[in-house]
Amino acid sequence: MRTPPGTDLLGVIDEIYAAAAGQLDWSDVLVHIADLCAVENAALVVVDPETQYSSVLTPRADPEVVRAYEQDGWWRLDPTVKATAGAGIGRITSIEDTGRETFTGSEFHNEYWAKSGLGIERLAANLMEQGPSFASMVLQASQRADEIDTEAAGRFGLLLPHLVRAVELEQRMRRLSMETLLLGVGAGRPDAITLAVDMDARPITDLGAPLDREGLPRGVRLSGGRLSLPTSALTTRLEALIANCAGQRRLERPRGGRLSYDPDGRGTVTVEALPCPDPGGTPLRLHRVAALLVFTDQGARIAALRRRMQEDFQLTPAETTLAIEILRGDGRDAAASRLGITVSTARTHLTRIFEKTGTRRQAELVRLFAAERE
Repeated sequence: MRTPPGTDLLGVIDEIYAAAAGQLDWSDVLVHIADLCAVENAALVVVDPETQYSSVLTPRADPEVVRAYEQDGWWRLDPTVKATAGAGIGRITSIEDTGRETFTGSEFHNEYWAKSGLGIERLAANLMEQGPSFASMVLQASQRADEIDTEAAGRFGLLLPHLVRAVELEQRMRRLSMETLLLGVGAGRPDAITLAVDMDARPITDLGAPLDREGLPRGVRLSGGRLSLPTSALTTRLEALIANCAGQRRLERPRGGRLSYDPDGRGTVTVEALPCPDPGGTPLRLHRVAALLVFTDQGARIAALRRRMQEDFQLTPAETTLAIEILRGDGRDAAASRLGITVSTARTHLTRIFEKTGTRRQAELVRLFAAERE
């Protein structure tokens, strides 16, 4: 298989993380993935109802074909969906998993897909499955060259751990933004701080401006200009995450990661290390950005949310505690289980919460706090 000039595996992996960080357009990255794997088209589908996010990107497909698939309901007749849906995260399926004869004999193929300009051969993999949220990637051959060889499948397999990680990072950032919206707090507050750092864990600010030490996340200190956490073991783990973001060249290992700590018993602080390829360069900065560190202080977030609920809606402490758990989005029974109360008690509390907030369903309760912030 010949790889198009200018397309290399490590370069595409860097672009995947750059797209997850919002530095590159995913459509451009999908074109490069398709070129790397010598296929006609690469499609990425992401649906995250909790954050009301939905995206279907398929840059080389006919827009009318995409429209018909979504709006005319052809997705309901797609025989490949079952095979892909039943596979685990990162497992590649092909047309053989559906059955070639099953596909070519279907109404979907004969009345729709045969006119799409794309071939029968395909490789697909799930990138995320969390309740109603999901993401998947599909590589599609062309009708004129309707084949995907083992080398292409191998390259797709090397990209998959990074695609899974990139989708996870994007989903986490969307949900962090939603949590900030629900809490009615803005960026720069101690409960949500993002810091760019170099390979030595030194914070990088625009034009070398000094970092305000008072604005550091809870439990974080500056020691010799470098970030440190409450223990040497945690600091070592943080440095390893930063190195993994910037310098990890093992193809199969995803970049970045997270760790958590509670420095003073007031709640967990989570640090998410996000790869930051910085493809455009930063000439005004003295050091290259190695990673973005997102500090989320759940203790501060919960305290802010608790105050809002009690002050704005006069919820009791017990009602407030349940409402906070409900906002996690996995239902009343799961919330009751975490709190160690009966479903009957949770039902009573939830009824009063609805009455006081003027809502009728759990989804409305979530939207209420988002709407108030807007």
